[in-house]
Amino acid sequence: MIPRSDEEQDRIDNKLCANCCSPLEGRRKAYCSDRCTREYWIKHDWGSLRNSVLQKSNYTCAKCGYRIARDSLYWSLFVVDHIKPIFLGGNEFDENNLQVLCKPCDKKKTAKDKQRYYDILRGMKAVQGFELLFDGALHDEEDIFQRKLEEFQEA
Repeated sequence: MIPRSDEEQDRIDNKLCANCCSPLEGRRKAYCSDRCTREYWIKHDWGSLRNSVLQKSNYTCAKCGYRIARDSLYWSLFVVDHIKPIFLGGNEFDENNLQVLCKPCDKKKTAKDKQRYYDILRGMKAVQGFELLFDGALHDEEDIFQRKLEEFQEA
């Protein structure tokens, strides 16, 4: 069971839906409808979110278009990938930041993402402490790291 936030638990304690804050009716204990139950778990459980993204993509790779039948035993050949990597500020549970890739396409994208990550780390190691940047102001490592992230995100 995924732990609930204090806010979500307060909603439930006050007989409100944990997802939409509507009043709970009948014997419902956490969600006002089956739709809210599904929406909540898609936002909080990777397995549910993964299945939802796979179904919406019709089991098709976003890069090369490779596709399999939904009832195929080979659906595990697909990966649900973060378009904008989490280390660059991508949202982990945002469906708009997710895409379905076949394993070969995912391998290529992961290699590029790793390279970007290592480039950022190399940039940080080169900084070590403080650095005078082009605008003439003195900045600490955190500020420099943030600037380098922004540069890579724009690239």
